[in-house]
Amino acid sequence: MDANALKRLREQIRLKKLRSEIVQIEGQPIGQALTDQVHELNKLTQAIQDNSPEPEDEDWKDIPYNLAQQRFIDLTVSGRPVALTGPAGSGKTTAVKGAIRKLLSSGKIPPIPQSTHKHIYSGTPGVACVAFTNKAVENMKRVLPKDLRANCITIHKLLEFQPEYFETIDEVTGTTKKTMNFLPSRHADNPLPEGIKVLIIDEATMVAVDLWNLLADAIAHPIQIILIGDIQQLPPVFGKSIFIHAMQGGIEKVELTEVHRQALESPIIALAHRILSGKQIPPPELDSLNYNGEHGRLTIKPWKKPLSDTGALKIMGMTLPQFIDAGEYDPLNDVILTCFNVNFGTVELNKIVAGHLATVQRRKEPNAPESYVHEIIAGINKKYFRIGDKVLFNKTEHFITDIKKNPKYLGKLPRMASTSLDYNGIEADSAKAFQDDAGHLLDKTLDDIDDFLSSYSSMDKEEGEGMSRAASHILFLYSEGLDQTAELSSSGEIGNLELGYAITVHKSQGSEYPRVFFVSHSTQATMHFRELLYTAITRAKRELVVICPPAMFVKGINTQRLPGRTLEDKLVAFDRTMQLQKGSVAQQPERMDLFKSSNLLKELERA
Repeated sequence: MDANALKRLREQIRLKKLRSEIVQIEGQPIGQALTDQVHELNKLTQAIQDNSPEPEDEDWKDIPYNLAQQRFIDLTVSGRPVALTGPAGSGKTTAVKGAIRKLLSSGKIPPIPQSTHKHIYSGTPGVACVAFTNKAVENMKRVLPKDLRANCITIHKLLEFQPEYFETIDEVTGTTKKTMNFLPSRHADNPLPEGIKVLIIDEATMVAVDLWNLLADAIAHPIQIILIGDIQQLPPVFGKSIFIHAMQGGIEKVELTEVHRQALESPIIALAHRILSGKQIPPPELDSLNYNGEHGRLTIKPWKKPLSDTGALKIMGMTLPQFIDAGEYDPLNDVILTCFNVNFGTVELNKIVAGHLATVQRRKEPNAPESYVHEIIAGINKKYFRIGDKVLFNKTEHFITDIKKNPKYLGKLPRMASTSLDYNGIEADSAKAFQDDAGHLLDKTLDDIDDFLSSYSSMDKEEGEGMSRAASHILFLYSEGLDQTAELSSSGEIGNLELGYAITVHKSQGSEYPRVFFVSHSTQATMHFRELLYTAITRAKRELVVICPPAMFVKGINTQRLPGRTLEDKLVAFDRTMQLQKGSVAQQPERMDLFKSSNLLKELERA
């Protein structure tokens, strides 16, 4: 593909991302229209990745790797399992690229033969590169050789997760109920293809023990495990990340400690290492850290005076819409990070963003389906969503592609979908509010009754019993990371669904965003510790805006959850924590033998 064709493809993607409207395709439901557009966008993106020139690293053999990087490369080529750790800017990506290129050039990894896997194709190198989040996968694709990009997928895709519907017995009522869950299609009875000889797990600190156990259960052949992670990041919960378990279990360990000068030119990386150094940043020094130039952008805005959490939310309610309107915050690609969900937290911040996006949409297309906010009753909860909203379902980013009435719902009628309903459930149009209070218009009620009777006549007994658990609406979701759709109709499923514009720092691990807004408040002081600050800061690729209490970088830098600065210090602290947790019901990692030296390549040579 020539340069002009590539340029045209990139322009098409840029224009599609700029369009916030969703085109209604004649004869199709709006959900299918959005899903088709997402698939089209994915094809365009893949076309660019497949046709982009190789990175300018043909001279990778001559790169002057430091001793730790070279040791990692040698261990990788030897076939032994290895874990690589290092802080931001220490050259993990360079070491991984060098190791993979040397491994592939050695000719010791044969191509994958005929494959029945949905996402791993025949003829590609026998190396799978996986991560927990789709954003981490995209980061890998940008730096790996072209022939490996197709093998960069999420762990869920590797395990071929898919929705499965099954029946359970309600312990209280004794009745049968139908539920849906995402379960792996790859397991001990249907293991991963034997052609995968090397499995690289990036952002391994995010891989919890339960997910690792599912992955290990699907491995039935000799395989080399390579873990990449940052020990300085926020641990999900002590004892639950497979990364440290593997290092405790005997995997070869390589720690990169040398931070490259070029990396420190980034104000974001420089701030991250200031945090790791343990040197406090007093309030008078914060302004000197602000930077806007060729190496990135860092803006730290401490609160000017003490505010209640309610007062701080009012300020954010004015600030975030201004950022959106000025093009300084793209809610679909950027992220807001904070420490908690409640009070000054993700719940209220999400309402601010979603509400303003709805307002912008209504100005452009007042009567479009995406301009309507729906009240959805899910058990005792009332939720408010709009077609096009970014949401979190099963810890994964999804988009709502369609919202429909649920004919199995028997409860109180929700408010009518409205272009003047907000995400707090407040109807701004007094006439519509009166209609809701009166039980809706008669013809609307009759439509609902007709739908219900039509559906009920075709139901069997078990389906009828499930109606009491039905939500008022059915939500259709699409996940780009899983490349799958989901249909949510039960109160339990929709009750756990949350907007995804603002997320906690914990949930952001493993992801990287072009622009990050890290906002905090004095009520979150218990969460101000070094690992959390470092994790939040390093989620930003080019731009970082921090809105915080003036003293956050004093207390936060002083406090650590897992004491120590070096790998050895962290492992000692982790071992101490595990000793204290002995006898707990925490899930233990399986197949620890996969982390022991297997000399896989020697086995291949003998074969």
